[in-house]
Amino acid sequence: RFLLVGCGGSGGTTLRLLIDQLRADLRARGISSLPDAWQFVHIDVPVDPDKGPEPLGSIQDMGGHYVSFSSPSNSFLQTSHTVEAQLTSKDRNYVGLSGWAPRNPAAANTIPVTSGAGQYRAVGRMLTLPRLNPLRETLVRAQAKSVAPGAWGDIPSDEQSSEVIIPIIIGSMAGGSGASMFLDVARLLGTLPGVKSQNIGCFLYTADVFAQLDEGKRANVEGNAMGALPEIISAIARTSEGFDAATYLSLIHI
Repeated sequence: RFLLVGCGGSGGTTLRLLIDQLRADLRARGISSLPDAWQFVHIDVPVDPDKGPEPLGSIQDMGGHYVSFSSPSNSFLQTSHTVEAQLTSKDRNYVGLSGWAPRNPAAANTIPVTSGAGQYRAVGRMLTLPRLNPLRETLVRAQAKSVAPGAWGDIPSDEQSSEVIIPIIIGSMAGGSGASMFLDVARLLGTLPGVKSQNIGCFLYTADVFAQLDEGKRANVEGNAMGALPEIISAIARTSEGFDAATYLSLIHI
């Protein structure tokens, strides 16, 4: 049983291609649909989910779930104020934003956050934090669907696995949305019923996969990847555990 979560544009594209390939593989074996035991969730900033590459539709068109981390009238400052209010509601001395939040909020507010994070990881994470609760609700529903009776569909019984759920996160270290949210998503997955933190896997693209893009579309990709790497090391070494716990106590209702 798999719960696959695509973060940002790269993660969403990978999920759509993966679903298409799995369907083709199953059709060759006389199976017409994917089993519910395999769940696909795409998380991104745009209000409407991406589509393609042609002729593929959105993740919703292909039977998966989409969670937007923005809204039609959203702005960076509006989101920033929401996050600060949530983080200080339980601890008036909380200073967790000081290390990573944009130093010039007015400049960040010029980024059209209804369509993306503008290749800025700090903007992407600010959009992520106030929406962890609705994301968790979506992930809980997907998890429940993956273990429900009949979740294996037409997969032969001798090929069905155990009840263990394997969560896998797919994204990029080099973008603005996926690169900012994948660790938060990993921590959130670890709170789901039936999910063991040690089973969570993460596949991340590095900046070199964007080398074929025009220079103007590659702004910040190397810097974003370099910024993501120490955060990954810190998470693995658990040096950020105390900070993470304080953050999530203020943001997530379990």
